[in-house]
Amino acid sequence: MTTIMENVQPNEMLELSNQELDYIAGGATSDVFGTNANAIDAQFGFVEIPKEGGIKSVTFQVSVFSEQDLREFKEAGISSPEA
Repeated sequence: MTTIMENVQPNEMLELSNQELDYIAGGATSDVFGTNANAIDAQFGFVEIPKEGGIKSVTFQVSVFSEQDLREFKEAGISSPEA
């Protein structure tokens, strides 16, 4: 079996495929965890027609607390139980 490292000079930069990286590093993993939370979104409105004439229209909207969280964990150099 030919290895990808046999013709490499010291301090030579390499561009490796994912398969080659897995072979050298012994495997890799990337885990992503995301959450999204929204607590309050309220709307209220009314229309009033007074006896004096005219129209009153009122609308309220309240949006409170919105949070997003994204975390990523990467690890290289792991090996599977089959290896």
